[in-house]
Amino acid sequence: MIFHKKTKLAGLVLILLTLYCFHRLSNVRTQKVIEVVSFNQLHESPNTSQNESKPQPEGETGLEDAKTELLGLSVNATVNPIEAINSLNYLNLHHDVYNSDTYGGLKEVSIILIIQVHNRANYLKLLIDSLANVPEINSTLLIFSHDIYDKDVEALIKGIKFAQVIQIRYPYSLQIFHDQFPGADPLDCDASIAKEKAEVVRCKNWKYPDTYGHYRIPTLSQIKHHWWWKMNYVFDGIIDRYDLNTNVLLLEEDHVVTPDVFHVLNKLIALRDTECRDCGIISLGLFVRTYTNYIRDISKVGRQTWFGKHNTGIVLNKELWNEFRNCSQLFCEFDDYNWDWSLIQISYKCFENKLIALYPKAPRVLHIGDCGVHTHKCSSQTSALKVSALFQKANHSFYPENMAITEKFSKVPKISKPNGGWGDVRDRALCKLNTHPLNSDTWDFNANLLT
Repeated sequence: MIFHKKTKLAGLVLILLTLYCFHRLSNVRTQKVIEVVSFNQLHESPNTSQNESKPQPEGETGLEDAKTELLGLSVNATVNPIEAINSLNYLNLHHDVYNSDTYGGLKEVSIILIIQVHNRANYLKLLIDSLANVPEINSTLLIFSHDIYDKDVEALIKGIKFAQVIQIRYPYSLQIFHDQFPGADPLDCDASIAKEKAEVVRCKNWKYPDTYGHYRIPTLSQIKHHWWWKMNYVFDGIIDRYDLNTNVLLLEEDHVVTPDVFHVLNKLIALRDTECRDCGIISLGLFVRTYTNYIRDISKVGRQTWFGKHNTGIVLNKELWNEFRNCSQLFCEFDDYNWDWSLIQISYKCFENKLIALYPKAPRVLHIGDCGVHTHKCSSQTSALKVSALFQKANHSFYPENMAITEKFSKVPKISKPNGGWGDVRDRALCKLNTHPLNSDTWDFNANLLT
């Protein structure tokens, strides 16, 4: 952020004083937690002609540090929802660009990596370590999108020195709205209650179970909400804002990448432009059950109708994203809490032609998340250790000079049934609101959509 020095120091003093007040009142739940600080009132509006924000000087307490501390202290209090969202929107608009001076600013960025993070710092560290081993990483922009405040995650990201970094924060986080929609409203129906019983007890959303008769689970709903908001915010609030014209690679905190990930991406782009002009999407990941043939397949490329096994390491550009966004109604109304299966529905039902994916048979983005939303009885390092051993074994095979399409599937996979979890009319309405996050109103917390 670029502020006049006196304005900056005055604003910082006000924020720090407010933090002190929050600390003193941390045991008292109050409606005024966020109202005490309105970032819009503390600071003058930024100069929108500036292409990027300046990182805080070394050794000086940064406004970003104060803001994240504010977030950390306020997330578990009862807040005024509108002020909370306004504050988070302000943070997003006034993001810092870390390491900007070191790497020449955003005009030098060759590719953008969008990384959705939650609170699994152990996995995120492995992803960051793998990115640090990619020779071309200095010319990238890493955008981390958060739906929770976690000190360990924050520390890992702020420790990155090998690339330019921006952080954004999903404004409708369950960590803030923990006792009202989009969080767990205590008056909502239990996820597994039968609709007939729900009608008798008149829980709040009894009319809106999913396809299978179950009611919303906020922790699952948030993943799709966050993903959709993040994508739209990045394209509108960062890519358009800074006039960036490059590809975007989608990652998550429990992914790792190979050292030759960008080398392979360039090879796939060349193959697409010469031998697979109908390939509309590139996937650097691929669901495989074992890595037995990894080295054998290191230079092989596949071509197939885009489907569930191609949902890791997706590469797209602004043109393709706008096609997806034009089908937002289908995405937001399809009864599936999974963002990837919802996107596939768009490809099958909304696009003129189903997307064809181009992918390396030896994936360059690998999933190591044994423990997560669906799995709790697990060892968090099992897949990570397997992938580490694989990288050591394949080290001399990376960077193939030539790559060729050796696998072509003509049979179109059958479209899947919805997985459910997305029957609540409020989830669908919030999703639509997040389709244009810079140009939409704040969610109306007083609206009754359940009648």
